[in-house]
Formats: sequence, structure tokens, C-alpha cells
Amino acid sequence: MPTDLPAMRASHDDRERALEALRVAGGDGRLGAEELETRVEGALNARTLGELAALTADLPSVPGTKEALVIAQEGGKYVKDGRWPMPAHIEIRTQLCKVTLDLTEATITSNACGSTRTWCTAGSSSSPRPAR
Repeated sequence: MPTDLPAMRASHDDRERALEALRVAGGDGRLGAEELETRVEGALNARTLGELAALTADLPSVPGTKEALVIAQEGGKYVKDGRWPMPAHIEIRTQLCKVTLDLTEATITSNACGSTRTWCTAGSSSSPRPAR
């Protein structure tokens, strides 16, 4: 399992978020037409998260795309329960750790359909959901 996230393969959603940041930057005049075209081509051909990050590192984040809960922990356990704001995206990066996200009373803070990415080494993660 990769421990270096920039080397992690990029998904279609990752590329789309980078393209949106580039579109906004082009519309704001932060990038000229030629540079925008070069970066868009780079984003479409990017294979890793690191390649995408390099294309947008000098740009402000697009509103709504930075909303994420990142859990990075080694050992022990991490519990999120009760009333808590649940963002559109959750990243779990743990080693020898048990992660529990109880969504029973969580408040969803985004209209977007989100994602959960999990990198666990010798640990576990669970997300109890409310009964219907």
C-alpha cells in the first residue's frame, strides 16, 4: 500500500477538481490563455495526485473544494460521533489505528456527493449509518 500520497494514482474526480481550479484561475485572469491551455492538457494527462498538485500549487483553492476532513494518525483509535459537521470529502490515513465515524447525528455540510478515501495499514475503519 502506498505511503507517499503524491504518487497515488489520480482519479477522474481528482482531475475534474484540478480542471475546475484552472478554469476559475483562467476566468480570474490569473493564467493567460497559453498557460491555461498547457495546464489543462497537463491535468487531463496527469497520472498521479502529485502531478495534479504541481499544476495548481500557485493558485487559490476553488470555493467548496477544500472542504475535507483528513484523519492522519498512527496507533490508537479515532472516534468521531455525536453532532459533527460531515464535509463532502473524508481522507483516512492511518497505521495500526481503529477509526470509527458515527454518522447517526452527523450534519452533512455540502450539497455535493462526497467521497471517502482510506489508507489503513494494519488497522480498520467503520462508518455506522443511521437506521432507516
